[in-house]
Amino acid sequence: MAIRTARLAEIFASQGHLDEAASIFEELVASSPSDVALRDRLNAVREGLAEQTAKLARSTRVDRLRALRSKIRSRRRTS
Repeated sequence: MAIRTARLAEIFASQGHLDEAASIFEELVASSPSDVALRDRLNAVREGLAEQTAKLARSTRVDRLRALRSKIRSRRRTS
């Protein structure tokens, strides 16, 4: 088992694994609640995670709209 440190959380964050980074920062903040820097970094990672989730949701909607548009076009051609 890896030691869960701020450095490990930063590595996860830099690789785009914001959920894992947030989990580690949450543990670190729980063990050191007076560490303002850790709390600030946790908030920043949570904001990034929210943005990442919103972007994924938008891209999923766009993909569904493209698939629907393609189906409509193919049905028009066969009619």
